[in-house]
Amino acid sequence: MASANTIVISPDLHGNFHLGSGAEAAKRTSELLQHNLDNFHMIFMERRHNHEVHHLLTIYALGASADEIQKAFDINASYQLPKPRIDENVVQALYDKNRFKDFLDKPDHYSSYLAFFQREIETKGVEAVLVEHVFANDEHANTMLVRVFASIMHPVLHLGFAFEFNQPAIVAEALAQAAIHAEDVNSLGEYFLSAEKAAGGGGGGGGGGVGKPGKDNLRQLMDEVEKFKTALSNAFDEIVSCASRYKISVEQINERILEMTDALSATLTVIPGPVESYKVDFFLLHLVNTLVLLPSLMKHAWLSTHNKLRLLEWIGRYDLLLYIAQSSPKLTTEDLATCKQRQGTWEEVIRYSIRHPTDDGHLAKMVRALAFGQQLTKPLQSFGNPSNLLMEDHMWLKLAILGCDSVPESCVNSEDRWRYF
Repeated sequence: MASANTIVISPDLHGNFHLGSGAEAAKRTSELLQHNLDNFHMIFMERRHNHEVHHLLTIYALGASADEIQKAFDINASYQLPKPRIDENVVQALYDKNRFKDFLDKPDHYSSYLAFFQREIETKGVEAVLVEHVFANDEHANTMLVRVFASIMHPVLHLGFAFEFNQPAIVAEALAQAAIHAEDVNSLGEYFLSAEKAAGGGGGGGGGGVGKPGKDNLRQLMDEVEKFKTALSNAFDEIVSCASRYKISVEQINERILEMTDALSATLTVIPGPVESYKVDFFLLHLVNTLVLLPSLMKHAWLSTHNKLRLLEWIGRYDLLLYIAQSSPKLTTEDLATCKQRQGTWEEVIRYSIRHPTDDGHLAKMVRALAFGQQLTKPLQSFGNPSNLLMEDHMWLKLAILGCDSVPESCVNSEDRWRYF
């Protein structure tokens, strides 16, 4: 049984887009992720992330065999760092919230934070730990909630996989990862908390802007900032004001996930030059890769309705911020619609992403997210696209093929695979 210390992937538990892998693949994935939990650091080379959890669970969901899962693990295990030792004095200090912040931003304390959150989950359960340490809307919890979004939302992705596959230990990993991000999160915190305050305030009791109907969806706000991107590039107050308008009621959750999936996927379709030179934008890619995890984050009992809404609002506001940071590419699929590229099938694309000899999970996550996007939007397409979606039904596979072709098997370094700015 899965626990705060043990990873057990059930072959009977299917995620949001799951092609089925069987009991042997589930068993191998469990064993390898347990090894990762027990032995590997969450980061390497100072700021690079250990993606074993994301990678293995993604290709498992895409139908990889046990041997393919083992090979993917081995490729990326070769450069992982060993976990630092647990400092029991630090673990005990973390129970004092006044001292908790003394150890933030320090990767050497990853194992101590992990042990702390594992013990907290063992004692209190996942839901209570998430409330206390992430969603209580006090200084301590807000500090951690902001950190969950640091470093291109890696802890959000980690939480998403934990929710999708029902793994408390991966929740503990996500929180420990958030705590040790060695980067300045003050400006990110100012953005989120200012936007929430401008929206009417977050916090307990369902007050303020959390959970209230929002008139503007993400695409509308992205269209707006694209028109004024030069003026907004250094205009903090204007960006906060725009982000504060992104609000979601319970009744809007499914609608917001659908339009978010459409708009963010469209940001990857911009082809500024010859199709042969196309590269996926590495940073916007992370927003797309989060999409397939949103239904699990919104459905799982580990979060209250209020906290689900708050999390989804923050995800949308982060999407908007990163879109602005990446020069606000025009929301159009014209380049994708007119480009000439090879034909292919979903089966070919999925097999390529599973077997890619140097992928660390980004490519496989993209393929799965785009396949999920087509699955999510197909019912609307069959009714004549009443929501005026940017991504037409045939474009999802076309974009997945384009993405795969931009990451040939000869790519070795991340810098070769993705466009870095």
